Amino acid sequence: MPQEWLGLMEESGAFDFFVFNLTEDDPLPEDIWRFWMEEQVNDLLRFRRRGKPLLAVVPYAGLDAKEMRKWRWGAIGEMRKKMVEGRIPVFPSTERAARALRRFVDYWERRSGRASPSCSSSNR
Repeated sequence: MPQEWLGLMEESGAFDFFVFNLTEDDPLPEDIWRFWMEEQVNDLLRFRRRGKPLLAVVPYAGLDAKEMRKWRWGAIGEMRKKMVEGRIPVFPSTERAARALRRFVDYWERRSGRASPSCSSSNR
């Protein structure tokens, strides 16, 4: 996702948090896919410094040894490590990310004593 898109979404005020899903698909040649993914992760790391809540979904559950030897999983592991080191929370599935995000919103609401604009209890 280009940095400009993230900036526009942030400036709109309509987004309280951002979720990035790193795909395990590899329809592109390895060198192009790696370059594209590195750019995406670098954009996320730059965006994270703005302070808006951001998390990533990086699937890896259910892989056998044969799958893990494929180049894409090595590359995904590298991207995951880079995001973790950049303090972006990373989850193995959208379900786990959604649960964590729900807990984050609940915590924020309890702590501040008010509902998040787009995540209030009435929107559940």
